[in-house]
Amino acid sequence: MRYVTTVNGREYTVEINREGEIIIDGARRAVDFRALDAEARLYSLLIAQGSFEALVEAPPGRISRAHARFALNVHVADEREQHLSRAKFVPPSGDLSINAPMPGLIQEIRVAVGQEVEEGATLLILESMKMGNEIKAPRAGKVSYLHVAPGDSVEQGQTMMVIS
Repeated sequence: MRYVTTVNGREYTVEINREGEIIIDGARRAVDFRALDAEARLYSLLIAQGSFEALVEAPPGRISRAHARFALNVHVADEREQHLSRAKFVPPSGDLSINAPMPGLIQEIRVAVGQEVEEGATLLILESMKMGNEIKAPRAGKVSYLHVAPGDSVEQGQTMMVIS
């Protein structure tokens, strides 16, 4: 899987294709990445003969990395998320289908039919690859249809709800 990682405004391309190795901007690196305390979201990273601790915080994809006496804020997005964030077109009115960006399992629905939602409000949580992904409203509107329920499996592109 390929990710775009931003550190202090600079983007890096990170590929994770097999355990114990990553590719950063084309350069292969041996790594060891382990949870020190999964509940506290604290991880250990051994790379290039250096040892680092990382605290993964909300929102998903944001990582604070403690190093000596300072912390770096790092944002991680997969290629699909990066592409979609740059190429979003949301019609200002009319029905808007909220489709699954990836296959997964509906963990939680946070809205009801008839409910008004603001742009950016979390509509539901979609679990994919053991991670909960917040699906947010791309614009303000009213939930007019729900096509899924908690526990449902969805395929990429499947309509989960409609906002009008």
